[in-house]
Amino acid sequence: MDDVYILADYARHWVATGRLEWTTGERVEGYSSLVSVALAALLHVLGLAPELALKGIAGASVVAIAVIADRVCERSWAGTAALFGLLLASPTVRWSVDGMDAPLFALVLTGGWLTVTRARPGVGLALLGLAALVRPEGMLHLAVAGALVVLQVGWRRAVMPVFATIFALVAYHSLRTAWFGEFVPTPTLLKIVATPASLYGLRQGVLEAAPYVGALLLLARRPTLATAIAMIPMLLQIAVVTRSSGDWMAGGRLVMPGAIATAVLLAAIHRDGTSVSPLRQALAGVLALLGVALLPAAWGAVGAEWQPLPTVSRLAGGTNRGLVTPLPEDVAWIVEHVPDGRCVLVNDVGMVGGIPGICVLDLRGLVTRASAEAAAEGRQEEWFGELLASESRPYAVRQAWWGGEPQDVPEWLVRQYSSRLDLRYPGGTVGWFAETEASLALDEIAKRWRALAEQHPDHPWIAWRAAIAAVNADDGELAHALARSAAARWPAVDMVADDASRWSFVGGDVPLEWEAGRGFVLVGSGMLETRPVDCLADRLRVESTDLVDVEIESVATDTSVSTALDGKGGTLAFPGCGGEGGGEGRYRVRVVGAGAGTRTILRVVPR
Repeated sequence: MDDVYILADYARHWVATGRLEWTTGERVEGYSSLVSVALAALLHVLGLAPELALKGIAGASVVAIAVIADRVCERSWAGTAALFGLLLASPTVRWSVDGMDAPLFALVLTGGWLTVTRARPGVGLALLGLAALVRPEGMLHLAVAGALVVLQVGWRRAVMPVFATIFALVAYHSLRTAWFGEFVPTPTLLKIVATPASLYGLRQGVLEAAPYVGALLLLARRPTLATAIAMIPMLLQIAVVTRSSGDWMAGGRLVMPGAIATAVLLAAIHRDGTSVSPLRQALAGVLALLGVALLPAAWGAVGAEWQPLPTVSRLAGGTNRGLVTPLPEDVAWIVEHVPDGRCVLVNDVGMVGGIPGICVLDLRGLVTRASAEAAAEGRQEEWFGELLASESRPYAVRQAWWGGEPQDVPEWLVRQYSSRLDLRYPGGTVGWFAETEASLALDEIAKRWRALAEQHPDHPWIAWRAAIAAVNADDGELAHALARSAAARWPAVDMVADDASRWSFVGGDVPLEWEAGRGFVLVGSGMLETRPVDCLADRLRVESTDLVDVEIESVATDTSVSTALDGKGGTLAFPGCGGEGGGEGRYRVRVVGAGAGTRTILRVVPR
């Protein structure tokens, strides 16, 4: 999930500078989970990349939930089925490997409500106080649980834990407000203050609870007051989704913590061996299977989509494939075009917020307070125009159109920026408006990609682009090192896989279109076909990590040339040159005799 990088960027910047602020230096509370940022920063100090730390925290939280649920679920067929239905429900699996704060919030929420209902108010309220630092809606759970504690144990027994929790939270919010200068965090300002509640949000909240219905049916045996209390965590999370008019990430992210807490509470309440009717077991089983196979749909629709059943290999793949960004070409455009020290204005900061040497402003407002305040006041377009007309206007602006063709943009935006580039994605188009269309120098681009690869070691796509940039900057040794490292780290990822039975490129899709000076890394043995190459002006340069045989065949003249190259490589002329059609022609290049660990860089260079 791209938003993991917001948490990671805060953690990385905190460790690097000693200040809790956005990468631009602005003191803005653009994250939703202080605890996640703090834990990621602590693990980063110990040498772990924040992205990996966040994935580890999410995975460990789900494991801890599994241990708690296993202890409270009764030892019966119904209890076992409920346990598996809870842990394999699509939202639980979906968020267990992505690095977002939902699993950690689910763990703390479950522990807090479980101890509160077991008449241990001190520990329970402390855990729910911690939940308020993991997610802002934790404060809602704390308030409701505090009222229940007073009703359950009486004011005299409740006064100490209640006031201790209140005192701790007042101290925390006082320090937070003093540091950031604002009491309301920008996520709350944007998603609550600036957004009215809606029926859509209610429908989405109910849909996101649906994957857990099967487990809940097996656990809720009798309609008692305790059963009603156990439903509170899930109902509160549905209320949060309703109030924020839906969650654009969807997938059960917000409802999952409440549903897990409710399921564990029900399991703890009904452990007396009360039987479950066969009809109810059958219905719950069907619903549980649907909860595993259906994932609540994404933003913009209320529905669900089928997903493969969770298997050990699939879970392992989710942990091993690295974090991804849904908009990779945006990252590439910024890395290769924006000069050091300049700012870009984007509407989805995600990974781009961590690009070294570049200032990232957030049009959506999460990490740019002025934009969030303008959105809350209904004048964001006015603020946007004022920013672009000022002396500190950004070097480039990103506009996105999803679900259709690009729309007309304001004339004043076109006047401000002389260059426009549209990036096509499956779901829409992104337009970049910039002061100039010029790219940075190849060595500078390679330096940036390498820094980004070191900063994000859990991202195969960045390693892939870093290898391409190294080839283009004429640094074959670095390209080989990056390709070898990527293949060892992600053996299951196609773009960097080390498989002798086939070949792949670091740098493009088949058939490959070559440009003069641009190279590609061939993995193992294989063949590619060039686009038209000027054989009178160009030659083929080959570098390989091992002894290989290289054959070049002219498609037009059916002539070929082959040679054996050692690890030092060499430069070959294109055969059949000067025939019909002049100097341009297509060529097939075969590399044979290369083992699975061999990397061959092929580049068209001037004679």
